[in-house]
Amino acid sequence: MSFFLERPSVMTNSIEKAILNILSKTERLTPSQIVSQLSYPRRVVMQTINDLVCNEQLLFTNELGTTFVRLSYNKPVIISEHIVLIPPNRTIPKDLLSRVAIKLSRGAAFGDGHHPTTSLALHLLDETLYKNNTIAVKNALDIGTGTGVLAIAAAMLGAKSVFATDIDPIAVYEAQINVKLNQLTDCITLIKSDTYPDHTYQLIMANLRLPSLIHLAANVYKQIDKSGFIICSGYTNEESQCLIRKFEQHNMKCIDHKQLNNWAGGVFTR
Repeated sequence: MSFFLERPSVMTNSIEKAILNILSKTERLTPSQIVSQLSYPRRVVMQTINDLVCNEQLLFTNELGTTFVRLSYNKPVIISEHIVLIPPNRTIPKDLLSRVAIKLSRGAAFGDGHHPTTSLALHLLDETLYKNNTIAVKNALDIGTGTGVLAIAAAMLGAKSVFATDIDPIAVYEAQINVKLNQLTDCITLIKSDTYPDHTYQLIMANLRLPSLIHLAANVYKQIDKSGFIICSGYTNEESQCLIRKFEQHNMKCIDHKQLNNWAGGVFTR
């Protein structure tokens, strides 16, 4: 006669929540790194990771011979009050039909919704455009577009014309795929460059690290409309005041600010 000890459902739920919480704070971790942050036996944690992969809540990726675990968006995932991300091979459930559904192909470029900075930027974009729905966004700009998700979200939320730039050719290629998936080639222009068209913009978005955001401050002030909004993310909580002071030096004030897992994002106006 053989026996096996089944993990209690309460314990299983606790381990699952702990693993998902750990991965929500970073882009990816190795299985061993996850195990090291938990007090449960390695065998139990590894089995739970495998279960979560089978349930499409996590996925394994292999990078240069190292296996990583990361959150999976292989099913619809609610990002903010009005935005949901869905993989290309899925249809949006009926209960989410009222939301803006962005199809996003899995790739190597940064900005697929896993990282807190992308989530923050999408939240701020959603709230800003819905709270100020009388502002007509004729021209929008996404600096360092990555997967193109912010540009796509801006277009779906009403921006008439969006210029998206990135210096990484892989990012531009993957952004092109996502723009086509969402049938937005007529209103989103992708540019492989560290410069952007000399327009007046009603919306400027930049999910970049602090040095890049500081470098952009003077140009952003010159090109943002007097009634426009600048949405920034990519800096840490500790760096927030540095960025706010820099923007204030260029006569831009912070009107909204959010934090998530030690990362921060803000909305600025002239």
